[in-house]
Amino acid sequence: MSKDILQQAQFNILAIGDSCSDVYVFGTCNRLSPEAPVPVFKKIREETRGGMVINVINNLISLGCAITQHSNKEKIIKTRIVDERFNQHLIRIDSEPDIDRIDVSFFNREYIKKFNAIVISDYDKGFLFNEDIKILTKLAYESDVPVFADTKKKDLSCFFNSIIKLNELEARTSTGILKNSKLIVTLGKSGALWNETIYPSKRTDIHDICGAGDVFLACLVYQYLTTRGDIESSIEFANECAAISVSHFGTYTIKASDLERDGE
Repeated sequence: MSKDILQQAQFNILAIGDSCSDVYVFGTCNRLSPEAPVPVFKKIREETRGGMVINVINNLISLGCAITQHSNKEKIIKTRIVDERFNQHLIRIDSEPDIDRIDVSFFNREYIKKFNAIVISDYDKGFLFNEDIKILTKLAYESDVPVFADTKKKDLSCFFNSIIKLNELEARTSTGILKNSKLIVTLGKSGALWNETIYPSKRTDIHDICGAGDVFLACLVYQYLTTRGDIESSIEFANECAAISVSHFGTYTIKASDLERDGE
C-alpha cells in the first residue's frame, strides 16, 4: 500500500444508518458450575467500542474525513463474552429496543450538496425503511453526490444509482438491484468481486472478522473520492484495509501507522 494515502485530503461525508455499542467482557473459565453443566465465567475487564455505522464513521475520521451523522438515538448493545486467554468468543448477548424511523423530510438537495459522498450503513433494525432509502438515493442522484451502501435488506430496488457492498451470502439472497447501481461482493479471505472480476485480498492471519465489512466500506469510500472515481483502485485499497482489520481482535479502526507499515 502506498504511503501516499497518508497525504490526506479532507472530504465531507454524510453517514446514515443504524448504530450500536460493541461491548467486550473479558474473563476466564476455569471450572463448571455446581448448579448446572455450564462453565463459570469470571469477569476481568470490559471494553466498549462503536459498531455498525459508528465503526464506518471512526474509520473515515481516521482517514481524515469530516462526518455528519444521522443514526438511531436508541441504544443497541451487542455484548460479547470473551475468554481472555485465547480471545475466544463464548457467547453474544444482543439488546435491541424498538428503533424510531428516520425523518427524511429533513433532507433536501441543498443540504445533500454540502457533501462529497453519502454512506448508508443499513443493518435493517428499523431506522431506515425502503421508502426512506429511495428518497435519499434519488436526492443524492439529483445533487450529483455518490452513494455507498451496505445493507441487510434483501430487496435492493430502493438503492437508486448506488455503489452497494454485500457479503457473499447477502448477495446470493438479494433481489431487485437496479441497472444504474453497482454491486461489490466481499468474499472474505478471497477478496472482493466486482464486474465479474475477483480482486484478491492480501494473505493474513485472521483473528476476528467483526467489523471488517465496515472497514471495507469506509476505505472504499475514501479511496473512491481520493482517486475521483477509480473503483478498481478503491476495491484494492478496501481489501488491504479489511485484511489489516481482521488481523486484530474486535471492532477495529484503521490507523496511519497501519498504512505506514503496510507500505514498507
